[in-house]
Amino acid sequence: MAANNQLYRALPSELGLLSKLTSLDLAGNQISTIPVEIGRMRSLEFLYMSDNRLVGALISEMGQLREIKQLFLDHNVSQLHFHACHHGMELTARTS
Repeated sequence: MAANNQLYRALPSELGLLSKLTSLDLAGNQISTIPVEIGRMRSLEFLYMSDNRLVGALISEMGQLREIKQLFLDHNVSQLHFHACHHGMELTARTS
């Protein structure tokens, strides 16, 4: 998926079937929630969700992304909070 598509609705649950996908760019849309199905994308290394309408706490399924190297969440509507245990290391982040 490419960025800046002006996606307004929830992402399709079939997104989780893309288990071999390594990079997903959803930046520059109007997405307000991250679907739990993203947790099934075991090969995902790069997730770009900047410039959306994400608010609140990130889903716990994000902790299932064992290969994630970079997660971009900047420039969303309000502060995002997440706390995850990733490869035995606790990660807490906040961005606005």
